[in-house]
Amino acid sequence: MDVRLTLSAAGGVPLSVAITGRAATEAARCVRARLRAVSLPAVPDGVAPVLAATVVTVVRPGDRRRWPPSPPIAGGAVAFAALRGGAVPSFGAGVHGLVGGWPASDLRLVAAYQLEAGATGDGEATGAARALVGLGLPLQGSAGTLVVSLGGGVSGVGGAGAPVPLAAEVPFEMRLQLVRGRQRGHRWVRTSWIVGDTNRSPVFGSPLFDADEVSLGGAVSTPLGGGRALLGVMIDQQVAGTSATVMFGLPLGRYF
Repeated sequence: MDVRLTLSAAGGVPLSVAITGRAATEAARCVRARLRAVSLPAVPDGVAPVLAATVVTVVRPGDRRRWPPSPPIAGGAVAFAALRGGAVPSFGAGVHGLVGGWPASDLRLVAAYQLEAGATGDGEATGAARALVGLGLPLQGSAGTLVVSLGGGVSGVGGAGAPVPLAAEVPFEMRLQLVRGRQRGHRWVRTSWIVGDTNRSPVFGSPLFDADEVSLGGAVSTPLGGGRALLGVMIDQQVAGTSATVMFGLPLGRYF
């Protein structure tokens, strides 16, 4: 790295230089050394002292420094039981997981899966199976991760005439994980576009990406005994109406 310093009329006025940037320490050391060796001439009477300094830093190709690679995204899964009330009352269990974290520049490639099975109060089977792939961004200081993913799957209630009949879907999910000490918080929004079943497609889509269905949720994971426990709530907006779900889970791994 080269540091070039240009001075103009000074009249003995002291000069201080502040430099910011990734090479600030090295540049400042060089500039201060040069300034100590400079003796500026006196300014004639009646002339206001003027001092200007211009510092130009030239970085040679060999001096380039790369930013450190982004930290890995820890994978994990959570096995949970859920109780749903509202438009489609039901109960069930499932497992959600996140795997991967393969480097992709400053981001990470990730994959997620969601498996659920249960039944309504009338005995109709319910279920969901989704697979998603996307990108994860580790937050500064290991404060958590932001994951955006898109995929495919099926979900609904089996049986003819069901309020939410089984159908294929294209889910898009944004998930934020926040880490505070030993606590892990999760916030997510999932929008889904239903494929091949107009009974689950509303006349007007959601304001969020014109999706057919929207799910909003949040959960907190905390140490419990020798493991962890997760408690969460979720709101689903479907053509049949709005449902609310309470879930209790046991996380495995370091993500949930």
